[in-house]
Amino acid sequence: MTDASSAYSWCQIPHLAQRTLWSLRKPAPDPEGERWLLSLLTPAESVLYRQMAAVDRAHAINCARVVESLGAEVVVASALHDVGKTQSGLGTAGRVAASLAGLVNYEQARSWGSKPGLRGQVALYLDHSDIGSAELQMAGASKLAVAWAREHHLQAEQQTIEPDLAAALKAADD
Repeated sequence: MTDASSAYSWCQIPHLAQRTLWSLRKPAPDPEGERWLLSLLTPAESVLYRQMAAVDRAHAINCARVVESLGAEVVVASALHDVGKTQSGLGTAGRVAASLAGLVNYEQARSWGSKPGLRGQVALYLDHSDIGSAELQMAGASKLAVAWAREHHLQAEQQTIEPDLAAALKAADD
């Protein structure tokens, strides 16, 4: 599991606010960008990508384009880092509520994992890094993709990815 003390922190408020405003526009994936990205994904990775909400697929393409010059492995890692969000089934409003719950009391909100309804969905959303990492590992994704999905909310000093590469991936997500 991701280190709870750093998975959701108040310093992420600008990123979360920016992502919320972007999500409220309900951006659709660019068809040309989607064809390009799908050409780089394995069949199992494509299944995970296609299960993502449209707004997450649009974000995935944007992230991938930012790191395009770094090669296919980095593109795939950047694009698929949020695949674990799918399991929660939350829309934008639910995701905002889940993020706030994680900021206020991460441990308690994560403990709702066995609860039915919204509380269970919140816990799944807060665990999206670990869920996505496990899904990518089962899909046979690269070690980089698995690690970035697991570590993309961690502080730089807690990440196992080479620092310059992690910084490029973080910049793509922002």
